[in-house]
Amino acid sequence: MPSITLTAVVDENGHLEVDVPLPPGPVEVTVRPVAENGEAPPEPGTREWIRAKLIAAGLVDPNARYAPPDAQPLTPEERARIGRALAAGRSATELIDEEREERF
Repeated sequence: MPSITLTAVVDENGHLEVDVPLPPGPVEVTVRPVAENGEAPPEPGTREWIRAKLIAAGLVDPNARYAPPDAQPLTPEERARIGRALAAGRSATELIDEEREERF
């Protein structure tokens, strides 16, 4: 049987009364608060949930971009070099160590 999503309001006493069109038997009930804008908050553990927590803690700028404004896309040669390095079957740790050795 498909799940049913209901929208309801909890009263000031914390009570919620719901009539469901289901046959008698065990059910699983999940109650999630809805934000004032009508959207449900993100599921705990998801990327969106973690980002919201970090923004609320002041650790992430909600307007931050994923790359700096002066970032340039990879050239075809750079993409090919990265692809060859990843296809070589070496672990990510080995690739990082090798990349660091070139700079030091």
